[in-house]
Amino acid sequence: MILPSSNTSVCRCIASFVRTLLELNLKVPSDKWMEPPSASDLKTASNLPDSILLHPINDIPPSAMTKLTEKFPPIFRIIFLEDLKQSNFPGITFAWEQPWDCFWNTLLSKFFLKHWRNAYPAGAFKAFHMNSEESSNDSILTGILQRWFLGRQKAIRLGHFSPQHRTNKQKSEKKSKIRLQVSAYHLH
Repeated sequence: MILPSSNTSVCRCIASFVRTLLELNLKVPSDKWMEPPSASDLKTASNLPDSILLHPINDIPPSAMTKLTEKFPPIFRIIFLEDLKQSNFPGITFAWEQPWDCFWNTLLSKFFLKHWRNAYPAGAFKAFHMNSEESSNDSILTGILQRWFLGRQKAIRLGHFSPQHRTNKQKSEKKSKIRLQVSAYHLH
């Protein structure tokens, strides 16, 4: 199976949706999304049946649909966390140090896609103008989520989310901006 390019609507939508559920889209994101589950949480999850995915999800309030943008309101995370709690799933993020196909990550990815499938027909993704064939194909959605996971997993391993890396990146961006301003000044 060939996945759509990462800049297509469906890929951008899944990435934005997962960032909302993990609180990565906040101005100052917490680092909780990077914390691995404990050994006891991994053990607890391994004893959970797939039937926990059948619990109904709380309705998305109409107020969450009034502003159609490519960013999602926090209510989606609240509904997601409530579903995890009702299902007795003991975590809120991926097991980044584990492979994609470990039980924890597989089950959690099914929760993400369960919430995706709940939000899509409700109209939460209208701002993305997605191809309905791609956005309803479970294999494509799972593949996109896996690619997103692998990218974050690699970035965590390389330390791209460390405070030092962020500081260095900000300094580099500031220097580049100054260079552009200086070169623009010299052109006039």
